[in-house]
Amino acid sequence: MKNFKDISWQVDEPTYRKDEALSYSTLQRFDREGFKNLDTLFEKQDSPSLLFGSCVDTILTDGQKAFDDNFVVSSAYAEPSIMEVVQDIFNQWGNQYTSIYDIPDVAIDTIIEAHKYQPRWLPKTKRDKIRDNGKDYFIMLHRAKGKRIVPQPMYEKVFACVKALKESEQTKYLFQENTPFDNIERHWQLKFKGELDTLNTGKSIKLRSMADLITVDYKNKIIRPYDLKTTSKSEYEFWKSFFEYRYHFQARLYWRLIRQTMDRDEDFKDFKLDDYCFIVVSQDNPNPMLWRFGGTKEEGLLKITTKENAEYYMRDPEEVAAELLGYLKNHPKVPIGLNEKEENSIEEYMRQYV
Repeated sequence: MKNFKDISWQVDEPTYRKDEALSYSTLQRFDREGFKNLDTLFEKQDSPSLLFGSCVDTILTDGQKAFDDNFVVSSAYAEPSIMEVVQDIFNQWGNQYTSIYDIPDVAIDTIIEAHKYQPRWLPKTKRDKIRDNGKDYFIMLHRAKGKRIVPQPMYEKVFACVKALKESEQTKYLFQENTPFDNIERHWQLKFKGELDTLNTGKSIKLRSMADLITVDYKNKIIRPYDLKTTSKSEYEFWKSFFEYRYHFQARLYWRLIRQTMDRDEDFKDFKLDDYCFIVVSQDNPNPMLWRFGGTKEEGLLKITTKENAEYYMRDPEEVAAELLGYLKNHPKVPIGLNEKEENSIEEYMRQYV
């Protein structure tokens, strides 16, 4: 029987990122930020949380050497808000200056203003704070030669998370090497691409996915998809992040693309594809937990009602994709459901779109 990897979309990560097909990250960002941020939807995002997650992913999926090839651990540390400003200063002026003090004041001020750093402070106060507290980080950016810088305190937390995931009774089997003795095949970062008939409307949308982990149980003919999530919350609070970051989009979209690929293959079309499961580990005091999404295979709008009658709604990822493509194609001046030339009903709009 063929290796499950053989049926995946085998391209490198840069090719995957450049592909025009929509991805979960774009859909969740659009659904969270809405119509007003369409112009910045495809801009690259970076943050300490994303950096932390990338470090954990790299070590677990590709090993320590891959981490060393792409990251450098540094004791040059500043507040995250300062490092973000200094990173932008380096991106724009690092080729011309080796010291942050040599960069013209007006250039520093412009970047600080764009980041909305301490808006109530005087320009000189902000400038001096950035220079004095970010000077070592600016120097380190020069020395890193393109590698991403990981502050030493962050790396220590990364190492603790990796250790916890590999030692926890609930998760350690997921991070073991493949052996012929357990009949389980583990695949990291497999990519899939397909065209889905949006909720059976006849409208086809190109979508792509990159699954953190897929296990293949040949004996029982079961395939299980997983996604690794690092969080600043405790693991038992993951349900909050699940809704905040629309991870239900990811589970349903990835499952459909994997299932579509399996259905086209003679070897794997009869295998069961299980619900999506999230491997969750906290950046502080890691105690890994597994969270399964039972609505993975469902289509359309989903609703969960809590014991206190609070209602949580989950839109279908294909519906969101279709809405986004409509905006990108037609470039309207107002959101769907509103009319530029006639009166709009507040009640009707709220009933249908809010």
